[in-house]
Amino acid sequence: MKAIGFAGLVALLVASSVMGANTVTWSARAVAFDGDGNPIDMNAPINPADYPTGVWLQWDVYCDVTGDNQGLFGAVVSMGVINTATGAWAPVVQDSENLSQPKVYKAPGTAVNGSVADVAGAGGPGAGRGAAKGWPETAVFYIDQMGMGYLEWNARRYKTTIPKGWVGDQQWGVGMASRKADLLKDGVDGYYDLAEGFIDISSLPNGTYKSKFDMPNITSSVIDLGTDLNTDQPALPATPVTRFGTNGNWLLEGDYFQFTIVPEPATLLLLAGAALLYRRRRA
Repeated sequence: MKAIGFAGLVALLVASSVMGANTVTWSARAVAFDGDGNPIDMNAPINPADYPTGVWLQWDVYCDVTGDNQGLFGAVVSMGVINTATGAWAPVVQDSENLSQPKVYKAPGTAVNGSVADVAGAGGPGAGRGAAKGWPETAVFYIDQMGMGYLEWNARRYKTTIPKGWVGDQQWGVGMASRKADLLKDGVDGYYDLAEGFIDISSLPNGTYKSKFDMPNITSSVIDLGTDLNTDQPALPATPVTRFGTNGNWLLEGDYFQFTIVPEPATLLLLAGAALLYRRRRA
C-alpha cells in the first residue's frame, strides 16, 4: 500500500481521541455506456460484441457518516473490482487520465461546483492538502489510496465587517444526510463522492464482476462533536473509525455494483458446435 502524500493524514487519523458511537460506510456505484455515450443496462448480461465502440464503466466511490459527530474528517480508501468466481482483481487497468475527483459539491454563497480537493470558495468542503484521487495498480482494476482530509481548519464563514463576504476554506458535514442540501449540488438526492473513474471493460474475460473495498487499506475518522467549526484552528480534534470497531465506532462496506460479461456470438457458436460434436461421439 502506498503512503506517498498521506503521511500527515494517516498520522492524524490514527492519533486522535476516541468518543461516542460513529459509523462511516463506504459504497460504490456505477453506470455502463458505449463509446458513443449510450447507456447499457448493467442488470442484464453484457456482450461486448454488441458494442463496436466499446463498453465503458463509470464508477464512483462515496461515503455516509452517522453518529455523534460533525462529518468526515479524513479518509484513505482502496477499491477495486473482482471476479466473483475467483476473487481475483479484474484484469483491466484504470488509467490515471480517466481518474478524477468528482465535482459534486457546492460552496455557500456561490454557484460553483467543485470537488473534495477544492477550497470552499471555489466549490467543495475545502479538504485541501492530503486529498488525492488514488493510484491505479498495474494490470488489475485496483485503486490504491484515494483520499481526503482536513490537516488544518480555516473556517468557511460570512464576514459581516467591511469588506463583507465569505472567507475561509473549510466546511463541515461531509457524509452527513443533514448537510446534503448545504454541501451537494444535487442536494438531498446527491452522493458524497470521493473519487470516480472511467474504464473500458470490453476486453474483460467472461464472468461476473463486483466492486470491492480492500478493508485493511481503509482508514476513516470524523470531526468530534462539540468542536467549534466557526473558529480557525491549526488542527481539528477527530475520532478514528476502525474496521472492527472501537467504543462503538465502525467502518463498514455498503453498496456495491456488479455486472456480467458474456461470450460473443462467435464463441457461443463454437461452444454449441463442440457440445453437438460431443453428443454425437457419445451416441
